Amino acid sequence: MPDRSLQPAPLDHIPFDLPEIEIIDTPAGNRIYYCSQGKLPVVRYNVVTDCGSKDDPAGWEGLCNLMAVLLDENAAGMDSFRISDEFAMIGARFKIESATESVNFGLQSLSEMLEKGIELMSKIYFDPGFTESDFEREKQREIAGLMHMKTSPKSISGVVFDKLFYGSGSVYSRPEHGYLNTVEKISNNDIREFYNRNFRGRYRSFLVTGRADKQEIITLTDKYFGRQEAAGVTHSTDPENTEFRGKIYLTDFPGALQSEIYVAQLLPPPPSDELRAMMLVNYILGGQFSSRLNMNLREKNGYTYGVHSNVTSLKYHSVIITEGSFDTQKTSGALTEIISEYSRIAQDFSEKELNEAKDYFTKANRLRFETTGQSVLALNAIRRYGFPTDYYKKYADLINAVTYDQCLAVINKFLNPDNLFISVTGDKVNVIDELREKFPGREVVLTDAEGNLVQ
Repeated sequence: MPDRSLQPAPLDHIPFDLPEIEIIDTPAGNRIYYCSQGKLPVVRYNVVTDCGSKDDPAGWEGLCNLMAVLLDENAAGMDSFRISDEFAMIGARFKIESATESVNFGLQSLSEMLEKGIELMSKIYFDPGFTESDFEREKQREIAGLMHMKTSPKSISGVVFDKLFYGSGSVYSRPEHGYLNTVEKISNNDIREFYNRNFRGRYRSFLVTGRADKQEIITLTDKYFGRQEAAGVTHSTDPENTEFRGKIYLTDFPGALQSEIYVAQLLPPPPSDELRAMMLVNYILGGQFSSRLNMNLREKNGYTYGVHSNVTSLKYHSVIITEGSFDTQKTSGALTEIISEYSRIAQDFSEKELNEAKDYFTKANRLRFETTGQSVLALNAIRRYGFPTDYYKKYADLINAVTYDQCLAVINKFLNPDNLFISVTGDKVNVIDELREKFPGREVVLTDAEGNLVQ
């Protein structure tokens, strides 16, 4: 009988076999990212189209998002209630999501009902109705959502961040839901034209996981989605924006009890050794509850209920962002402490902290395939960033290969406080004088709720 007064020792290695991932090019020219897994008779089948808010013309922000909202409101002569009932009858779930770089169709179906689910999905994809009544209803709903966003400092701070961090000329500066004045002028004819010009013929990829027969997936994909040409190679032409250096952008929200603070810096896209090193550094800086930032600003000083930093990657770049909501009266103090943590980590980042971060990332890797939904996210990363199919099997080795010197190098390269983007959304009357006093070397620049500079 075990002695329960002794704490069990952790195992050095817990065996776990990651599923095999394949990239399949079908006879019709469709590309499928495929991973067979799971004991349950369930399949996750996603269609990812290379069309997103990045394709919104300047002055028409929100167009792609509104089109995506309308796609399953009416299709192939079926209204939204009929479409919902058809999926429910086969025990399937379906949703459409629009993002900066893609529109994603997601289907979860019983294995035996997969063909019916894919058939319904294809009707929505290729034969949307775009009726006037649906358009007017959903447009008004989007407008109401945008008006509501203006009552939230957190929502405003996100829009301001995108506009000023990337620069107004960047496709990444455009909010996915658009602006109130741009959505108001969109017509149903604009939606139809955008669908035909930017969505219907755009290259699409297929992410499939669960208990799925590979040959059946190939056959059904070609049957219902037809032939397409190989994807063209596209590259971002956005230059790195440096206009924000030496500035604090302040967006006035009169009466705000808290200030929303964003601190950020541009990073390389995946896969890169520098990005992996920064992910490990970020885990210590602000990527967990016991991070340096949270222990300082929440536990020690009580400026906030929580602050975190994260590394987010898009196709052509990554960003490290620190954000949080802080007591209005402590705004400048909170910003001072955030910047001090960026400076301090360059001085005392330790081997012990690095090993703790490596331990977390290597053990958490297996969670990527815990469910079909998580597996689809892993497949999408392979699609998006061009990872090899064995990337996740080698992931632990890649993480463990990161050295202490590499971490120090990325800290010094990317976390220099002088080069950081900084924005504050809060009550100008209560924060502007102290910001100017505490940060005399930075210009405090006023903006409106859409990130436009205010004289």
